[in-house]
Amino acid sequence: MVVLAVPYPAVDGVLAVVGDALAGKVLIDAGDDDQARQTVVELTRSIGFRPVDAGPLVMARALEGLALLNIMLQIRNNWPWQAGFKLVGPTP
Repeated sequence: MVVLAVPYPAVDGVLAVVGDALAGKVLIDAGDDDQARQTVVELTRSIGFRPVDAGPLVMARALEGLALLNIMLQIRNNWPWQAGFKLVGPTP
């Protein structure tokens, strides 16, 4: 597995350099591959998190909205940048 953690404008350049080395690997950056998402779910569970698969890549739009809301609340209320949302739901 490879975690892609670069600014969006750098993605094409990074992939041009290392793209061949990524062949056959799960690239963690969101996606529509159910098997790859399940692999990421298993990885995050193995390190102590309770992952939730939010579905296909189109759902990123909703997650980006949550991120913007979180940023605006922190700015408006002078909260520390460590604040975040917690999904409260049924336990496994």
